[in-house]
Amino acid sequence: MEELRKVGSGASMEEDIDADEHLPPLEVGPQEHRLQYTYGLWYIGKTNYQQYDLTLKKIGRFASVEQFWALYSHLVRPSDLHSPSDFFLFKDGIKPMWEHKGNREGGQWLVRLNKGLAARCWENLVMAILGEQFNVGDEICGAGVSMRQKKDCISLWNKTSADQETTEKIRDVMRKVLNLPSNFQLEYRCHKDVLQWLNNRDVGVGGPSVGPSKPRSTSPIMESLPLRGFSGGTGGGAPGLHLPNSSNAHR
Repeated sequence: MEELRKVGSGASMEEDIDADEHLPPLEVGPQEHRLQYTYGLWYIGKTNYQQYDLTLKKIGRFASVEQFWALYSHLVRPSDLHSPSDFFLFKDGIKPMWEHKGNREGGQWLVRLNKGLAARCWENLVMAILGEQFNVGDEICGAGVSMRQKKDCISLWNKTSADQETTEKIRDVMRKVLNLPSNFQLEYRCHKDVLQWLNNRDVGVGGPSVGPSKPRSTSPIMESLPLRGFSGGTGGGAPGLHLPNSSNAHR
């Protein structure tokens, strides 16, 4: 965690991935601009997949535009982190894990990027989420940026993978926010499909499972996992609306 602090407190995670945090509401001053939701920022570096939930670290929480910039302006940019490293922005009470109760019925859109593009795309996506640009109610759970050796990845998590209309609307807004060309293909992964794939891999396809087994906690971005058959769609346009920022916001 030394490279982050700029990044994290290093507090340990609860072993139960569904445990409620019971955190008190954050106070918002009279001169601050309150966000619709309270959010948390998370970080994870290199880890064993089986230890994912134990090494995931919450950096901080915020409930206003000013609180966000006070926290975000002291973080290193994703592109300056060692690979592999992940940053996450999630609504309060939802952990960036497939198995968490806030995510398990949902899925995520994935955008794979050449090196050097992720930091700007990540900031645009964060601004769009905080500015409620997706306009899909409480369907957005959070987002992540994953820094890897060859390519980086941006992910946007939604609550209900079975709602194809809303899921495709999220994709279309994401395409505009990231200013992706119309022929750029986005991937969608349903979390239940991923967890089933992992369980089948652990016991062997068609093999018996000895007693009830808890799905392992794993990294949200992995290769060779099942994809949901949503099309990439068409679109384009300018990056998303930016919130007011501090003078330190862009380093």
